[in-house]
Amino acid sequence: MQHIILKNRQSIMVRPGELLPEVDLSLIQQMLEYKNPQRKFTKIDCIAYPLYDKVFVEYVQTNEQFGNISVLDTPSFIYGLKLGEEIEVEIERGKTLIIKLISIGEAQHKGLFKLLKMASLKTYMYKRAQPYQLAIY
Repeated sequence: MQHIILKNRQSIMVRPGELLPEVDLSLIQQMLEYKNPQRKFTKIDCIAYPLYDKVFVEYVQTNEQFGNISVLDTPSFIYGLKLGEEIEVEIERGKTLIIKLISIGEAQHKGLFKLLKMASLKTYMYKRAQPYQLAIY
């Protein structure tokens, strides 16, 4: 079966990580912090970058633009909130934000939409390229 699937390619007989070249995590951390001085990178970040460099860079950019989106539930993240929809987001243990999308304005001159949200009784206005993009903070 292995021969059929691999079609004359050699199989890997060791853990795939053993085939990766060695990396200096402290050097990667310095490089990441040089490119993003406003952010501190963890050891996990420094391991993730060489394994998934493009995905990691996109993650950092998204995190800078929208804040910590990992606290959002999947439907809210993928589809955004509907007008008038309210969600609860636990931003840390014992601290929950209640977020409600109040209004979506017309597209502006650069294609940006004005979004009005309420988070724990405070009202915030944002400009986003897509009407469903909603920042947590």
